[in-house]
Amino acid sequence: DANDADAFQQLGCHYLGGTYGVAQDLNKATELWFRAVELGSHLAHTALAQSYYDGRGVEKNRKKAKYHLELAAMAGCQEARYNLG
Repeated sequence: DANDADAFQQLGCHYLGGTYGVAQDLNKATELWFRAVELGSHLAHTALAQSYYDGRGVEKNRKKAKYHLELAAMAGCQEARYNLG
């Protein structure tokens, strides 16, 4: 466990898409993104926001989606700022 936020975020993306030899597992992707968020990844907040918005690996929840987008935006994520309007 290297405690690398970017590594956890990227690995979550691989589990989401089932890429690079990793079997698709939406629950594992979500778990990895939460770990990345704990380590300070604004990109993981964006991924979690999309997951909550779409109900991908978690129950659909627009309030939680907005919460994660807001945290990503406050951390400087341009994509999150754009998506918030």
